[in-house]
Formats: sequence, C-alpha cells, structure tokens
Amino acid sequence: MSIHNLLFILIFNIFLFNIYNNYVYAQKSEYFRKADHYYRKGLLQFKHEMLDYSHLNMIKALDRDPQLYQAANILAEIYLLKKNRRKAMEYFNLSLKINNNQPEIHYKIGTLYEYFSENDPAFMHYRETLKLKPGHIFANLNISRFYIKMNDKKNAEKYFQISYIKGRIKSEEFFDLAEKERNRGNLKKAVSLYQKVIKINPASPDVYFKISNIYRELNNYPKAAYYLEKLKFIKPDYEKVYLYLAHIYFNKKFSGKRKYYIDKAIKNLETAVKLNPKNLETYYMLSRIYDYTGNAEKAEELEKKAEYIEKEYNGIKKFPVKQK
Repeated sequence: MSIHNLLFILIFNIFLFNIYNNYVYAQKSEYFRKADHYYRKGLLQFKHEMLDYSHLNMIKALDRDPQLYQAANILAEIYLLKKNRRKAMEYFNLSLKINNNQPEIHYKIGTLYEYFSENDPAFMHYRETLKLKPGHIFANLNISRFYIKMNDKKNAEKYFQISYIKGRIKSEEFFDLAEKERNRGNLKKAVSLYQKVIKINPASPDVYFKISNIYRELNNYPKAAYYLEKLKFIKPDYEKVYLYLAHIYFNKKFSGKRKYYIDKAIKNLETAVKLNPKNLETYYMLSRIYDYTGNAEKAEELEKKAEYIEKEYNGIKKFPVKQK
C-alpha cells in the first residue's frame, strides 16, 4: 500500500472519530439537558405539593445526571413529607456522597439519625454541619445535648450559648413585640409571637417559661406543661424546668388518671435530684408527694434527707408546693 493511501485512511479514520465524538457529545448534552428539564419540572411540582409527580421527575433527572445532588435532596424531602424517614436518609446520604459541602443536609440527616437513636452518626453529622457553618443555630443546640449526655458540661454550655446568641439576634424583633402584647394583656397574641421566637431561636429557656406561664394564667395546664416538656428536651440539664413540671403535674388538674400525673411529677423530681443532689426543696417536694400517695415510709426518708441537707447547706430558698 502506498504512503498516499495510508495517509488517506488515517485522515479518514480521524474524520470518522471526530464525527463519532461529536455525536456522543451531542447525545450526552441532550441527556443532561433532559436532566435539567426534569429537575426544573419536578421542583415546580414539589413547590405545589404534587409529590408523586415531582418524585417521578426527580428520579428521571437523577437517572440522567447521577451527579445532580439537588434532585437527591428533593427526593429526600418528599420521603420526609411521606414519613418515610429511612428512605429520606438514603437520598440525603446519596446527596452528600456527591457533594459533601452541604451544612443543611448534614444537619437534616443528623436529626434523622438522632430520631432513630443512632447517636454516633448523628453527632458526626452535627459536627460536620458546624465545621461548614459554625453559626448554625440548630446544630449548635442539638450538639449541646450530646455533650450533656457525655457529661461534658463545658462544651454543652458553650454550644448552647452559641445557639442562643445567634438566634437572639434573629428573633429579637418578635420578642420585643411579644413583650408589648403581654404587657397590654393580649395573651393569645403574645403567645403567637413568643412561638415565633422559639421557632427562630429554640435555645431561649425564658421564652418557654413565658409561654407556659400564660397558659397557666388561662388555666390551660396541659399546654403549660407541653412547653416546659419542649424546654426539657432541648436543655435536659436544666433543673428548674423539672421542678416546675413536677409542681404542675402534682398540683393542677389534668384529664385522665391522677396516678399517671403523680408518677410524672415524681419522675421529674427524681431527675432534678440527679442534676442537683443538694437542693433540699426537691426532697421536700418528693416527701410531700409520697405522703399524699400513702407511702409514709418513703416520705419520712426523703424528709430526713432534706433536713440533713438543710443543716449542711442552710439558706436555700424553698420551692412552694401546694396540695389540692
């Protein structure tokens, strides 16, 4: 074969190769364009709560572009709305595998792991959230609970305060309005505004107490207890909330069996003792409750404990408990 013919074949093959590459590129481009089309369509459907249609289009988008982590996030949100938390975790994990630089997704999957009591991955994702976004209000609050469980009071308080300070700045306007409505006697309006405060800044113990106190004024004791229970969850080392809950459960009227609420009062006081074994009034409260239930022996034991503490630590203010 002559050099001329070899050269011709070589040029012809290069020509065919370029045509093939252009064809493949065009097909891929069209495929990715379709991915974007399905994603935008699915996103619009998601915003209009057309979840099944959105799900279908997000699957198509992710199939056409496996790196489209945004589609994985929407699929996770759809499964959350459908209460399928495990499936939501699957897609959040997929999204993070594609793009780990998503603090909000780390936070969301952290809450899901915590929901299933899978504490190690939950803690890891909260830490990753704070690595990417140190001022994240909710991740700081959540991780503080983990440090409480670890008995690391220093770090627990550190992260709680970061959450509180960051959130206070954003919620200050609503708090001021709530205070004004409270002072005017517009209790329901005040509660509505206080609720906005804790939605923005959940690390606000005083606001939970303000809402609870308003419901107590309105004789709505289940609601009063509900907001203190929420506070107990976000700050499980806060002694005061256990004492107040015990007072409400023991002294106020609830629908249902009386024994159930007496048991709740006892359980709250027992936790308060663990948090602060030197608070004599907690023992007095427990003693009064056991005396009320007819357990005189336990009541006497606790009263003696309180008297001993009172001698050792004189001058501690008593917390009033009235029986009805």
